[in-house]
Amino acid sequence: MRSMRSPGTVWPGSRVGGTLQLHRLTQEMLAGQMTSQEPDRARADAEALLAAANPGNSSEPRFWPAWQVLLPHALAIDPARLTTSRGRYVVGDACWYLMDRGQARPARERLQRLYDTCLQQLGPDHDDTLRAAHNLARAYNDTQDHERALALDEDTLARRRASTVTTTPAPCPAPSTLLAGCGRWGGTGKLSPWTRRRWRRAVG
Repeated sequence: MRSMRSPGTVWPGSRVGGTLQLHRLTQEMLAGQMTSQEPDRARADAEALLAAANPGNSSEPRFWPAWQVLLPHALAIDPARLTTSRGRYVVGDACWYLMDRGQARPARERLQRLYDTCLQQLGPDHDDTLRAAHNLARAYNDTQDHERALALDEDTLARRRASTVTTTPAPCPAPSTLLAGCGRWGGTGKLSPWTRRRWRRAVG
């Protein structure tokens, strides 16, 4: 390590904003030296660290500086490789942070991959799948795919209403906003009392 810091050599990493960043070539070299079992362990460790570093609600301005630091790490993880609810939650929040900044397209790509994986591995009624569906519906809406957003939100609401127990309820979707995006204002008055109560509770 000392020799790598001597004049004329290239240090494989640098500290930026209190974090250690490895050069891309260094990352590739380390990845190439891993045994067949080590990549899975490395991904699990990365997911655990990411979940532990979750700053909090990505929609709250006081957490934005921390999210700005965490975002590259959250986006570096393949959503299809996540194995824990906490890992999926923080990646979903990272995508929400992206959408709040007008970057709905890259967020949609990751959320689609996350939702498809949850649907296949966990089933349509699992809480992680429903949370991923809620986030993806917003991404659809933000990319002007309003009809698809509405269909996914309606399905999510129906599944949540049919479920008697959920471990960590996802925020209620914005049904009136989605209906407006579809040009269906007349439908807003037909929302069920349950949906209206959930929406009022979500927005205060």
